[in-house]
Amino acid sequence: MIWKILSYVTLLVVLNSGVLTQGQGIRIVDAGKGVKPANEWDFNVTCGSTDISIDVASDFIGRQFGGTGSPEHICLMGSQCCGQLVEDKIRISISKNFATCCNLVSITEEIRKSKTIKYYEFSNSLIYGSASGVISREVEIFKFQCRYPLDQLVTATPADSDVSSHVIMIERVVGEMRVYNDASFREEYVPQETEKDAFVTIKLENPIPPKEQPDFEMVSVIKSCQIRYSSTFVREIIQDGCPFGDNTDIYSTGDSMMSSLRIKMSEAYSMNVTNVTLDCVMDLCLQSFPASCKPSCLRRGKRSANTGGAGDDRYKLQFSGQEVHALIPVGRNTEQPHYAGSLELDSEDTGNIPKYITCSVGIITFAASFLGLLILVGIVVALLQLQEDKCSLREKLKT
Repeated sequence: MIWKILSYVTLLVVLNSGVLTQGQGIRIVDAGKGVKPANEWDFNVTCGSTDISIDVASDFIGRQFGGTGSPEHICLMGSQCCGQLVEDKIRISISKNFATCCNLVSITEEIRKSKTIKYYEFSNSLIYGSASGVISREVEIFKFQCRYPLDQLVTATPADSDVSSHVIMIERVVGEMRVYNDASFREEYVPQETEKDAFVTIKLENPIPPKEQPDFEMVSVIKSCQIRYSSTFVREIIQDGCPFGDNTDIYSTGDSMMSSLRIKMSEAYSMNVTNVTLDCVMDLCLQSFPASCKPSCLRRGKRSANTGGAGDDRYKLQFSGQEVHALIPVGRNTEQPHYAGSLELDSEDTGNIPKYITCSVGIITFAASFLGLLILVGIVVALLQLQEDKCSLREKLKT
């Protein structure tokens, strides 16, 4: 069981000016197998401009493993750099060249909307190796990472050959989706009286400024798409970069920063809707050879995909995807619905349906008006007759 260390160590980065500032991303990742969560004073990792030092409490090994905790039994990966007893702590130091002691060296770029942050990352593991007994054993105590801005390191700057990976982290990109009438992608899609396919382009802006472009090509890839007919009815048309069903044809994806596709709109035109919404999730890929960023369903041959750049597999990309949307107008279905109990006519009489309906409505309206007038006249006559009867009765009583 791997126990997570809940409290991260606080590290201080010593700048060349001698001022102490908070580190950018220095952390203990997790404790090794069989290592219980430690007190925050058991470990300390300090990342300076010329030195990286790891301190372990001298009694930690005895409390954790029951051993003597000899300094030479606590080493970094590869056992090239081991501990020395300094006061009441066991210390391991890496000076000047941070690419030694089996440190894993990588470059990370965080590309954000407002700026790009670049830094070196040095990672390693602290190992306890017990030499007692017939068979020695090694236990990983914890992993750690130190990050430095690229322009901060001077004497400790690693050589290009020491860098094992170059990670590009992209927060978000700007995307645009457009809908056209045909495959020429010139005329904007407009509502149609009859069924009409939609032709769509999806373009993402390259998040890396042109002057900072590395030696690889970044392309966009359609990850998934769906059509929303209503808030409750959604149809998936692309899954995992491949058409889902027979309503979609992908024209291009994984070739540049623009993708294109054709959507059959027959289902939309069969419904009583004015428009539908197309939702797509786009991904980014570092293209190492022409077909490396295409999904398997669109790729010719059996060569596997690779996220490296220009044949260099050190380049890695971290991107969670970008959602892009477009509203597609749909012409309403003008066919008259057939309801149970409605009047059925021969095909030759269907053209006169509006005239019959108009005449029937007119006759019914006239009859209702005439009947209402007769009732009103009857009521007036009855009231006059009643008044006359009252006057006659009054005259008789006087006489």
